Amino acid sequence: MTSATSVRVVIGTVAAKWKAHAVGAFACLAIVAAAGCEGAPAGDGGSIERVSAAVTSGATKINAGGPAASPYIADVDFSGGSTVTRANAIDLSAVDSPAPTAVYQSQRYGNFTYTLPGFTKGAYNQIRLHFCDTHWTTAGSRTFNVVINGTTVLSSFDIIKTVGAGNKALTQTFTMPANSSGQYVIAFTTVKDAATVSGIEVTAIPTATSTYAADCVAGGVPLPPNWGSADVGSGKAWTDNQIYTDTFLEEQQGHIYFATTSSPAGLCVINAHGFDGSTGLFDVICQGTSSGKACFWEGTQNPSPLPHDVGLVGGAWTVGGGASPVITGIAANPHPGDLGCTNCHAGKNVFINHFAPNHPLNLSTVAGWMPSTSWYIPVDDPVLPQNSGPDTFVEYPASTSGCLTCHSPSGPAGPFPRLSTPGYLSAAGETYCAVLQAATDRPWDQGSGGLQGGMPPVSSNKCSPGVDCAAEKDPFVLAMLDTCNGVAVSRANSPFVFSSSTGDHAVIDKWVSGSRQVWQLDDNFSGGAFHGWNGSDQSFLESDYRATGFLRNGNASDLVIAATDTSGVIWEIPDTNPVTQNSPVLAIGGPSGYRRHDGANAIDYRGQDDLIYEGVWDGVSQWNITQLPGQTLSATGDPRGYRRSGQSSAVIYACDSQLCEERLTSTGWHFRAFETAVRRAPFVPTPLATSDGKFVTFYVGEDGLRQIVDTCDPDPSFTCKPTESVVYANQNIVSAPAAYVDQSGGVSVVVITDSNGSNSSQVVQLSRAKNGTTWTATTLYTAAKSTETLVGDPAAYLSIPINANTIVFRNAAFKTYELQWSASQNKYVQTTLAF
Repeated sequence: MTSATSVRVVIGTVAAKWKAHAVGAFACLAIVAAAGCEGAPAGDGGSIERVSAAVTSGATKINAGGPAASPYIADVDFSGGSTVTRANAIDLSAVDSPAPTAVYQSQRYGNFTYTLPGFTKGAYNQIRLHFCDTHWTTAGSRTFNVVINGTTVLSSFDIIKTVGAGNKALTQTFTMPANSSGQYVIAFTTVKDAATVSGIEVTAIPTATSTYAADCVAGGVPLPPNWGSADVGSGKAWTDNQIYTDTFLEEQQGHIYFATTSSPAGLCVINAHGFDGSTGLFDVICQGTSSGKACFWEGTQNPSPLPHDVGLVGGAWTVGGGASPVITGIAANPHPGDLGCTNCHAGKNVFINHFAPNHPLNLSTVAGWMPSTSWYIPVDDPVLPQNSGPDTFVEYPASTSGCLTCHSPSGPAGPFPRLSTPGYLSAAGETYCAVLQAATDRPWDQGSGGLQGGMPPVSSNKCSPGVDCAAEKDPFVLAMLDTCNGVAVSRANSPFVFSSSTGDHAVIDKWVSGSRQVWQLDDNFSGGAFHGWNGSDQSFLESDYRATGFLRNGNASDLVIAATDTSGVIWEIPDTNPVTQNSPVLAIGGPSGYRRHDGANAIDYRGQDDLIYEGVWDGVSQWNITQLPGQTLSATGDPRGYRRSGQSSAVIYACDSQLCEERLTSTGWHFRAFETAVRRAPFVPTPLATSDGKFVTFYVGEDGLRQIVDTCDPDPSFTCKPTESVVYANQNIVSAPAAYVDQSGGVSVVVITDSNGSNSSQVVQLSRAKNGTTWTATTLYTAAKSTETLVGDPAAYLSIPINANTIVFRNAAFKTYELQWSASQNKYVQTTLAF
């Protein structure tokens, strides 16, 4: 507004005159009143005024309780309280970019409220409150609360306790949206003596950074507090949490700084790397306490002091006194290329890393700080796809080296993150699995005065890589590393299901008295399609990997089940013979059993030497073991054997960063390795000979589900070049694919997805017609994370007796679901397999 009407108001016995005048571009109201007595109750002998004025949206600076002190305008937009001005000398050393000294010499005190209008509804701005106690000199003399738009941002706030002395300036910064009326309502309430404030500064987030910064705050993530040499130390915004060495980016000195924030509530960390004479690096990570979301900020400075002098100027992080912006919006990926930092800083607490015992990134000094929600999600998702939570480690053996002491819901590190995060096979290698591997076998005292260690990072873990590191012997850690290396598909809790003319058969593990027992389930349909499952306990079989099954000689009554026991021996029933009894190489992971095109019954497995072996049943009493020929690359995943046609069979498996195939024809075994079009996730492929004469290998890549089609058979020289394409563009697939020829003669593939921090995960089916090329995605089941977590890999097949598509999958509580197509109901019908 450009004018105001003079009004005379009497409150109690105190009179105040209001009259209008102009200050700069604002039409403000001058205060004509006498200063009251500080320390007295509000309204007792002091002036009580109300002034209203227009404030342009985007910025304002107010000298609370005093006249204009450019660029701060005279006191305005208040209700209640008294004023006082003192000519005390003010120490400005604790404030970065302080207001003029005159601002800290004046105060409004008592119980009062500022109502600042003229902002855009819901727009985020930074509110910076300036304080200086010119009356008291000892802590505990004055405490008060501050509430902004209904949110308490300071509780029992003590200026002197926070800054360390009287007559010393202090600021507190908050980033919040304007209310539904486009206002900031800032209420000060006395706890002891009188609430007070010296200045109020509201600054819009600059356009250059508004998208990313506003998205962060909207997601409940604080922007980093102001930074500078004056803001580090006891009672200041940032705490220096020690020097450390041998960072994951460079082996140089650096500092860790952290700051707690109250609006939005959270924790920010600066990882300031060393100065090498040309370029310095720093990272800033902030995580919200209530939302669990996190923002990543990164930049370079050339040259730089140590520690880096970076600054937050109007919401934009800059370095070297404002020389260059760190980030200019969400389009500017804070971690370009394949760095994958959200995979390194994963799990519940993004600040934890295993680089050394008592590493400063382990912020145990911030007592009890953890997000109140389960897992974090980067605000710039999906640019940096990140898992929404951990694997359920019921799938893994118990830790013998104490990893789960810290990595638990209530532990300082939070539970482990999911190891199946897409993209963790990043070319840059800076990913969670890479960090896990490096932390596992990092030797003690690696050029840093005894600050290094293995995993867990404790002083007793003085290891030599691969020799005596505790984690190298810990079954829990070894299982996680297996997952990182592609053994995830063989993990227990993944059902194996197939069908015969007489019924359906499933092999499922069950947790019994601390061990995983393999159970056989058979559905002879005597009680109907959804009620005929009967379980039998194959109690002598215990396995931490997925079991397999097949029909020997194609006989529907001759069911074979095979599983790897805890020592690496593969057993099969009904013969109860160990498949590997005559082999010098024990197995790791889950086996694959099938009947080859030449009629041989075979079990393939990955040996502990990372080569693929096959056992062939002699028809009488034993399995003859041979190493498949021609292997030139180490196997990094479990093999899948399948009958391609009447002319050939094949075994597909992951090998290093490629895929490998052993193809059996009338001329023997033939080996080949081929590059995938994109980096693959840890899930080894699912091969399938389709009814339309195509031979397809499905695998999960960093961009989703992909297919490799090879139509030539038997083609022992592999001259027929395969073609590859993406079937389902989804970066959040967290299971191996399960492919089958469905009831229509087409092809269906089932996967489990987890949508980057949403509250649910899904069972998704991709389908195409027999001779079609278009894939259709259908969500068949949605699991609410508040009540269950889907784990392992699904099984999918065509139930032969009733010609019905069938999917079986499990959750962390060992609950097994079946989805089966009902022609009469024209939908999938769900039931629970009880055993």
